[in-house]
Amino acid sequence: VPLTLMGYFLAFFWQWCRRGQCVKYGDHGPKPVNGHWSAWSEWSQCTRTCGGGVTYQERHCNNPKPQYGGKFCQGSSRIYELCNNQPCPASSLDFRAQQCAEYNSKPFRGWYYKWKPYTKVEEEDRCKLYCTAEDFDFFFAMSSKVKDGTLCSPNKYDVCIDGICEQVGCDHGLGSKAVLDACGVCKGDNSTCKFFKGQYLIQHKANDYYAVVTIPAGARSIHLQEMQISTSYLAVRNLSKKYYLTGDWTIDWPGKFPFAGTVFDYQRSFNHPESLYAAGPTNETLVFEVSFLLFILPLMSITELILLQGRNPGIAWEYTFSKMNENKTSVKKHSHSWVTVQSECSATCGGGSSNEYFFPSQCSKTCGRGVKKRDVYCTSTSSPKLKILPESMCSQDHKPESQQTCVLGRCPKNDRLQWVIASWSECSASCGPAVRKRELKCGEKSIHGKLITFPQRRCRNIKKPNIDLEEACNNGPCPSQTLYNMVSGWYSSPWQQ
Repeated sequence: VPLTLMGYFLAFFWQWCRRGQCVKYGDHGPKPVNGHWSAWSEWSQCTRTCGGGVTYQERHCNNPKPQYGGKFCQGSSRIYELCNNQPCPASSLDFRAQQCAEYNSKPFRGWYYKWKPYTKVEEEDRCKLYCTAEDFDFFFAMSSKVKDGTLCSPNKYDVCIDGICEQVGCDHGLGSKAVLDACGVCKGDNSTCKFFKGQYLIQHKANDYYAVVTIPAGARSIHLQEMQISTSYLAVRNLSKKYYLTGDWTIDWPGKFPFAGTVFDYQRSFNHPESLYAAGPTNETLVFEVSFLLFILPLMSITELILLQGRNPGIAWEYTFSKMNENKTSVKKHSHSWVTVQSECSATCGGGSSNEYFFPSQCSKTCGRGVKKRDVYCTSTSSPKLKILPESMCSQDHKPESQQTCVLGRCPKNDRLQWVIASWSECSASCGPAVRKRELKCGEKSIHGKLITFPQRRCRNIKKPNIDLEEACNNGPCPSQTLYNMVSGWYSSPWQQ
């Protein structure tokens, strides 16, 4: 090594080359110089104009820089703060949606799509920009980081900064642990809250949805929970009978469900009672129901069935309103609800009428589509015993239907209905390799022997013949020599025998 460069070549992190030997920094060499921070910069421009953006100050470890094995500056090179926390206009586009929409004008694999946020991702991926193409069944990570100030999750304060979800309190302080109390007061102690609580204990023997409690718009800390594990299911709808959870006899999986201006956390497992929670506030009145399902278990044959009726172990419910909003919100006492009483038809076939109360009701037909009726009464929910009240004491908006369609099973099949195999078509080519096809139709023969065809779904319960509907065919080799003119015009094939 040249003499003029001795002492300036680093052999190891703690040694230097000097006079052809490795020596420690302090041995006949320059002393370590520890780094020190520069002054803080001015605050950067806020990443958002409303809704809570991020601004930062930064500094550099160059006053002086660490040299000759000196220590780097301790501490962070950046500090962040939230800014422009005022709410955005109601008509403005969500910040994450804005970022997805920026890709609408950019081709994606040669095509243009309209992008919107995709949020069903793992918790560690919440600060990546996942977008889904409208009207298409796929999503893609458009960026490894969303812009600073993007909410990690809807209806929460936490924000993404440099691709990491950072905790934010209800006081909009970065790193703050401040939370809302039950009625939405930041750092509150529930002293301004009015709690509404109750239990639904009525036993029903009919297969239907039953209103547990109606909760007005603006409610917070909504919590419903079964008192024991049961085979019933919680359901939620609005006053227009639009179901958000477990409607139309379809049971939803547990998870998070955004509706009515908040997010409901629906929990259901095999070893814990079912529960539903939302922080609120809601933006519409919701009707919380319980559905009792009639289970049918097959035994030795299709005609042998076991009917299992779900039992109501009791459902506890609770929600809150701020006492300051008590005069603005009309909250009615939840003591009355509709109950259905179903009767058995007086005849097993033909016309009949319901004369006495019986559980459960029977369908008007033993097969195919029929009708079952029930009586609907107003009853008290404050007592486990059934007590009939005047109809004027129950809301007409929540009155259940007194008649509905029913299907106990399929009617016996039509013995004349069958799969009919059509004849083969002609070959698809007059010479050389080709294919021919045939159709499989659903139909029946009339008493005059004429075939009547139906849509294939009519034969869905009849086993299809295991046949090929397409096969190869060959009408012989095509002519081996064809005399073409060098220019367009007529051509002639060889003479046939």
